[in-house]
Amino acid sequence: MRNWQRSFLILAFVSLTAALRAAEPMPVTCSGFYKLHLQGVCVGDDSAIYWSFTDALVKSDASGKVLKKIAVKNHHGDLCFHGGKVFVAVNFGRFNDPKGLADSWVYVYNANDLTEVARYKTPQVFHGAGGIAVRNGRFFVVGGLPEGVEENYVYEFDADFKFVKKHVIKSGHTRLGIQTATFVDGVFWFGCYGKTVLKTDASFKLLGKYEFDCGYGIAALSRKTFYVARGPNVEGKGRIGKLLVADEDNKRGLALRNVSNVKSSSVERQESTNWPQWRGPQANGVADGGEAGYEVDLRRDRMMWNPVAYMRRVFVLSRLTAAKTICKVRKSSERRNSWQALRTRGRQKS
Repeated sequence: MRNWQRSFLILAFVSLTAALRAAEPMPVTCSGFYKLHLQGVCVGDDSAIYWSFTDALVKSDASGKVLKKIAVKNHHGDLCFHGGKVFVAVNFGRFNDPKGLADSWVYVYNANDLTEVARYKTPQVFHGAGGIAVRNGRFFVVGGLPEGVEENYVYEFDADFKFVKKHVIKSGHTRLGIQTATFVDGVFWFGCYGKTVLKTDASFKLLGKYEFDCGYGIAALSRKTFYVARGPNVEGKGRIGKLLVADEDNKRGLALRNVSNVKSSSVERQESTNWPQWRGPQANGVADGGEAGYEVDLRRDRMMWNPVAYMRRVFVLSRLTAAKTICKVRKSSERRNSWQALRTRGRQKS
């Protein structure tokens, strides 16, 4: 083989590899900050991404650049794309109330400019419409549930949103029902609060119940590849929306694709691993992207477990005496502890 032929083959191989990599889905961050957290996402035929931030509806390009943003009434939830329109599950009443004090709707928007084109009342969604998916021109709405319910419900509507049927998923308990939904190639995926995802067939027979977080949104990109959403809070700025790439996994249901080489801002990386409030940055018991680098022995250290993790340090408060409180600080990169005694004013009530 001559040198020029070898060079040509190498160049062709490199070009093909670059083209294949460019075609692969990559994580996306929606530009801007938002007052309320992300409720769901969907992808249009032209690869545009639609984001529901509770009281704002956003259209972005595939890179996350905002193309259109409108204010909407709280509470706009999960959404789906069909026939050049965006369909959003909406509730203006109470979620998860045993008495069914919800006010459930589906709002419809033109996908090009996000102008509202229709709205449909869906009172059958008794505990509050939260998520929506589409299959063969029919719509499937999911939503909240009171505590203690050991199954989930899916409400089917035709193309004109006339009620068809209430389906039952024998899922066992999921906290507060189902939040997000998508359908692809004969399979429904349902995201629940915390870290639970349900997989069913087209007749809602349970195929799997897995520990995986997609309660902020799930959108099918292909039969086995998905966008899953995150909605962390950036202190002093507001909420952001992020999409990660996940692949179907036989054992785990879904598994995040390795994205260690993807660039993200230092603010996003740091804020997503902080734990500044009860149940974490998104109030769901999860901090994305962090690795636990230490252990705390509650009996040995005689500590009350009430931690705050911020800026790569962990603060744990514990009562020492009636007049003192101990703040234990540990850097995640160090094994040593720093102790500081904080005096409290007045007597502590028992």
